[in-house]
Amino acid sequence: AERGNKPHAFCSTGCGERVTEVNGGVGGGSGTYPGNSNWVRSPDGNQGSFEVWNQMKGEMARAIFYMAIRYEGGVDPTSGQNEPQLELTDIRGDIVQINNYSQTAYMGLLADLLAWHQADPPSAAEVARNDLIMSFQGNRNPFVDHPEWATRALFESVNPAVCELGGNDLIFADGFEVFVP
Repeated sequence: AERGNKPHAFCSTGCGERVTEVNGGVGGGSGTYPGNSNWVRSPDGNQGSFEVWNQMKGEMARAIFYMAIRYEGGVDPTSGQNEPQLELTDIRGDIVQINNYSQTAYMGLLADLLAWHQADPPSAAEVARNDLIMSFQGNRNPFVDHPEWATRALFESVNPAVCELGGNDLIFADGFEVFVP
């Protein structure tokens, strides 16, 4: 894929346009940054950049935020399998390929993802998709329902997005899951 393992980041200089398909009146290339295209800067790896088109910036950021709170390492209580630990960062040097769950994986760039999230708030279509996912999977992306929760402080805290209160794994009525050891 064109993104490879490049960080999600603004790509204003030295970038190539990757035209999107027109769908529902949005998308399609313009030849002008940022337009309705994805933008890529080589090389692959942490020195490159991949910027999604404007209509998808918020959705992409919130999907990555969800992954960062979902993949907190440890052992899955049902399967007993190790789970990956994912952290968001602005340090490009930390964003490297790993091959096992004993290492922490990093994605970013956090500042750009937070900016994308702010610039492209959840749309009615994204909320509807979150509702549909809830009906099938029984979980939701909390950053769609509560955009105000996406803060630098959350992702840079010692225990980001872990709520440790005292006993069981709970699913609240609104579909948010909290692990209570």
